[in-house]
Amino acid sequence: MSHNTRSKKRKMTEPHGDNCKVNEEEGKPSDPKNTCVCIASASGDNSNDSNHQYVAILYDLLEKNENSTVLHTQSCDMGDLWTNAYPIPLSKHSFKPIRTGNSFYDKFIPDLQEIGYHPLQLVAKGRSGVIILAQDLNNGTFGFRSNEYKPVVLKLFSGRKKKSKIPGDDFITEETAIHQSLDHPNVVSVINHICFHDRKGIVLEYCHSGNLEQFLRAQDARFVTEIIAQRYFKQLMDALEYIHICGICHRDICTHNILITSNNLLKLTDFGHALRYMSGDPMVKDNCGTLGFQAPEIVCRIPYNPRLIDMFSLGSVLYTMVIGHLPFGRIRTPEMARNLKRLEFPKESVLFLSNGIKELLLGLLAYIPESRFSLNRTKHCDWFHKKTERVQIGNFYLVRQPKKIFEGDRERELKCLYDI
Repeated sequence: MSHNTRSKKRKMTEPHGDNCKVNEEEGKPSDPKNTCVCIASASGDNSNDSNHQYVAILYDLLEKNENSTVLHTQSCDMGDLWTNAYPIPLSKHSFKPIRTGNSFYDKFIPDLQEIGYHPLQLVAKGRSGVIILAQDLNNGTFGFRSNEYKPVVLKLFSGRKKKSKIPGDDFITEETAIHQSLDHPNVVSVINHICFHDRKGIVLEYCHSGNLEQFLRAQDARFVTEIIAQRYFKQLMDALEYIHICGICHRDICTHNILITSNNLLKLTDFGHALRYMSGDPMVKDNCGTLGFQAPEIVCRIPYNPRLIDMFSLGSVLYTMVIGHLPFGRIRTPEMARNLKRLEFPKESVLFLSNGIKELLLGLLAYIPESRFSLNRTKHCDWFHKKTERVQIGNFYLVRQPKKIFEGDRERELKCLYDI
């Protein structure tokens, strides 16, 4: 679409759920037919290079409430076209009743507004409870519209959650007590804890870009380059080192429990299987974790050191990021765990991996726990400190990544001219 469609003056505002600048035409803010025009670079950076600027025109058709995302059509001076999807503003979410499949939850979820949270959408559900996207009505307005509020996530526990071990603190669960004690940029923040209709819950910060599993599925090849994997892995290492220093082991590190913010920060979440553990404590015996990310000793029901369990899970996440599938598949039985083969890598003709990352993965995914890389050994490996001179343009590693759908004549001419 041409950027000459409208010529009126525009004022700069910042939309919800997006980190680029948006020009909104002057007019009635409540008019649903107003047009929002995004100006930035198609490659994801904010360069002033006119050859790579685009203008994305978005017609506000959100009144239909049919989709959870809005599609931007973008064009640039090269003549090519791009598409990008952005989440809809909170005020445009459908106000249909949330159905969790649990009649008890379904009855009281609409009443959460009484304690300052407006439920919008069911995010996930399971045996441990339900997770809901909501508006926090307690913290004032947010964004560029008066009816926008801060997005939060409500995790409502089932009645089977363990109570806190802190004496006299029966109001919160053990998961909430552990999670509340943590404060780190790479750990999802706890905003509040609630108790409503005899159900305990926790209010968490909302990460706009989804989880690492969704990010990997958004890639055509289902994996990322070593450069991106290294950037993300360092953030996970910071989070894991912090919680281990605090005397806490996660025990359920997987791609689903790693969230991505709009600022491209990875954050560890879901401390439902976490426990307090210090050096010298007895080994742990209970089964926990996610299939495919569990260490063999858990599947074999052997007493284990939970810190080494976290290292194995971290290695499984790294392997999945750079290769696109689980290192050993889904290990379901002790027989499968005992018969694990040596870790295999793709042929170099299929996917080239550096020797440094292969060495790190072999160390993290060692079958014998005592041979497994520790946090200290991992932080001092060569690959962890490897630097590259390759140039990376823009926020290409975002979940909401622009995709080219048409190549313009000018771009084809330049490619032919410079033999690209």
